[in-house]
Amino acid sequence: MTAGPTREKIDPVRYISNASSGKQGYAVAAALAAAGADVALISGPVDLRRPVGVKEWIAVTSAAKCMKQCRRICQPM
Repeated sequence: MTAGPTREKIDPVRYISNASSGKQGYAVAAALAAAGADVALISGPVDLRRPVGVKEWIAVTSAAKCMKQCRRICQPM
């Protein structure tokens, strides 16, 4: 599951982002984990604690990094 914003660099000091807090994604991840799901959470930069029960938490900044992690996690076994 993914949550939070991404930051897309314009140049070394500026980026484009959005105001996503990540709260909804973190709450869903926590609820899924509490229900017994194996949860991996890919998170943009947020000021939230890792939800209890989440098996894997991965910090990313850009949409490309988020996609790379989604593909890695969702590879068929």
